[in-house]
Amino acid sequence: MSPTKDFGLDPVTVLAALANDIRWQALRMMAGGAAICATDLAANVGRDVDTVGKHLRVLLAAGVADCRAGQDARFSLYFIPARFRDVAGVVDYGFCQLQFPDVLPKGKD
Repeated sequence: MSPTKDFGLDPVTVLAALANDIRWQALRMMAGGAAICATDLAANVGRDVDTVGKHLRVLLAAGVADCRAGQDARFSLYFIPARFRDVAGVVDYGFCQLQFPDVLPKGKD
């Protein structure tokens, strides 16, 4: 068994953040290295921009995603930092690994 990475994340906070259909879909969209904005996620899940923006901020607060500010909140880009994505289709938070075998790395078709 390989040693566990310690990213300083709180497992309860992370798992609570991931335990929502909208946030899980956001994670799937970002798992290959893509950056998404609230408008992208809103279109994908059929919800309004304000609602999905709140969900993206939950992922940010839990430490599972990061953000680059946009023109306004609708266009801020959320992404999973590379330190959590050593292997294509796998998100590794240290205490758990999430596998997305159907997710291609960004730029791959």
